[in-house]
Amino acid sequence: MKKKSLRGELLFWTFIACFIPYLLGCFFIEKTVARQVREDFGAYAQSVISKVHTRINDGAIKPAYEAVTLLAMDDGTLSLINSIGNQQITDTNNELLDIYQGFTKYTTIFSQIEGLALGTEQGGYFEYPDYFTQQGYDPRTRPWYQAAMKNRGQACLTDPYIMHTTGEMVVAVARAVEHHGNPVGVVVTGWNLMEFQREVEELKIGLSGYVMILNKNNKIIVSPRHREWLMRTPQELHLPDAFSEVEDGKIQQIMLDGKNRLICVDRSAESGWKVVAVMDEEELQTKVGMVLRPVLVAYFATLMIIFSFIFLLTQKYVAEPIKSLKEGAEAIAAGDLAARVKLQNHNEFGALAAAFNEMAEKLQSNFARIREQNALLYKREKEFQTLVENAQDIILRIDREGVITYINPVFELYFPRPVRELFGKKLDVLGMPRSFQEEIDTVFREEKPEPREHVIEFPFRSSQGSTYWLQAHIIPEFYEREQPDTILSVIRNITQQRKMEKQMARLEKLGLVREMAAGLAHEVRNPMTTVRGFLQMIASKESGSSHASYYHIMIEELDRANNIISEFLSLAKNKAINPVCTNLNDVIHAIAPLIQADAAINNKTVSLELEPVPDLLLDKQEIHQLLLNMVRNGLEAMPGKGTVRIKTYLEDRTVVLAIADQGGGIQKEILEHIGIPFQTTKESAAGLGLAICYSIASRHKAQITVHTGSQGTEFFVHFPVMP
Repeated sequence: MKKKSLRGELLFWTFIACFIPYLLGCFFIEKTVARQVREDFGAYAQSVISKVHTRINDGAIKPAYEAVTLLAMDDGTLSLINSIGNQQITDTNNELLDIYQGFTKYTTIFSQIEGLALGTEQGGYFEYPDYFTQQGYDPRTRPWYQAAMKNRGQACLTDPYIMHTTGEMVVAVARAVEHHGNPVGVVVTGWNLMEFQREVEELKIGLSGYVMILNKNNKIIVSPRHREWLMRTPQELHLPDAFSEVEDGKIQQIMLDGKNRLICVDRSAESGWKVVAVMDEEELQTKVGMVLRPVLVAYFATLMIIFSFIFLLTQKYVAEPIKSLKEGAEAIAAGDLAARVKLQNHNEFGALAAAFNEMAEKLQSNFARIREQNALLYKREKEFQTLVENAQDIILRIDREGVITYINPVFELYFPRPVRELFGKKLDVLGMPRSFQEEIDTVFREEKPEPREHVIEFPFRSSQGSTYWLQAHIIPEFYEREQPDTILSVIRNITQQRKMEKQMARLEKLGLVREMAAGLAHEVRNPMTTVRGFLQMIASKESGSSHASYYHIMIEELDRANNIISEFLSLAKNKAINPVCTNLNDVIHAIAPLIQADAAINNKTVSLELEPVPDLLLDKQEIHQLLLNMVRNGLEAMPGKGTVRIKTYLEDRTVVLAIADQGGGIQKEILEHIGIPFQTTKESAAGLGLAICYSIASRHKAQITVHTGSQGTEFFVHFPVMP
């Protein structure tokens, strides 16, 4: 990729720094000019509207209101109405001369009024100065007369209407004349709207703008461009609603005659008429452009001059010093720590060059030490890696997504795949139990976790089918967050520890029983011996008695209790033994006939697989007891035919005695308590047989282990070899 030059970057960003303000300035100027032109249009439109209102109010309506009001309240008008009666006056006779002169006086005072008229309740009519007459003309049918009668007591302005005689559109201001509260006639003055429309047409707003007028009933009464709109409402013409809804003095954009127009509306308080100023928006935009163009050209030229000046200054005082500093930095980055910047400016860049050179000196002096530290760190890292990868404990690290980031090679003892293939996989690929995974999730979800370890123990089944007990220390690891980023788990195999704990528990229970046996056996046996002697004596004297059989039963039960006591005494830890140097195979051959006889009685067999073994220090009587108990247990464990196999062999400086049956195996809950007194599955047994075997093994410093399954159970007794 081609590198950008500093000059080009400087030119580009200087241009951007000037161009963006230019664009913003242009936008601001355009908005300002457009707003000003719009405000000028609004002000000019208001001035035109004000002229129209002045023409309507001061030039016509207001004088007409004052004239008809004074005439309606003048006694001379009442006299004239009485004189007219039902006549239509065609000229001035002597009787009406005074009234006529009164009308002349009013028209002189109100010079804006072109004419006046009177209509009477009898249908008479008098008009000044035209003396209008028409056969059958009845003023009472005219709109002005009817409007005045509806609004008695005040002058009213009528809607425009068409005169019968001239066909012209006029409006009238009329007021009823009353006598003692009763209407007797109406005074009226008219106003020709056609002439007024010609006056309005002369008022221009810009080049194409014009003025429209709507009366208080929202009918168009002046429309210079569309005479066909006269006496119709905007709704009837489907014109924009703005004609009716826009607020007074507000400027609004509408679509009119297929073009965008701006309108300004103002309503007269006296007449209720609305004056609408209309202007072509395109003409307004043209004016904006005419004003804006020279301003923007001058603004652009000024910015270009400033841009050039800034560029030259930055080129000399910024770009060149930066280039020198850049070259020095690139040299140091390439490994030349002896590179220095030669810059003599006495400004910030000169100070920066001096600081840069000082930094280069320190980098050069510290680089050797950094290399030494890196070498030391690398050595420590390799040592730590060797320690972790050869540790006997499983070391596992997991991130917040449950992904394995590291696991050491010892896990390959439990898992068939190389641990490198597990990196980046989810935690559940390890086959850990749900309790372990839930504990991991709990640590990650804690709202305010503490940097403390969590310890959990669980069984784990390896890929080879073996079950191990593992103890996991779960330690949250924090970096830059309050929540843990990763979790480090150190997992230790505690299977042997568990077995030792069980063995210690069994020995503790066995020791308790031994103490009980030692303390109770002699105290119980003496009174039982006395009872048995008396029972034998009574049985011999009453041999013919019907109760003789009961005596024999009691003697047998006492003998059975005595045997149990003897077995209790065999559990005593401090029981004296008489060890002699003998061979385990000889002891087995000596008792083999008895064992095989027991097996034959139950239709079962005993096989011997004896390998040569060294001599041991053994108490023959106790080893006989151990063999008898274990073999009888094996025979009783097989419900049908089967073989109990006795083996001896040498393994790891121990002589192993193995006794295996073909029964159904030992249940798990029984296996956990095996060797503890009174633990048995037989209804008539005391549960002391295996407990005695464990005691005998303990006195010979031997250890007993068990392997059981659905195909049978095998006991292993490990005797230490004599030194």
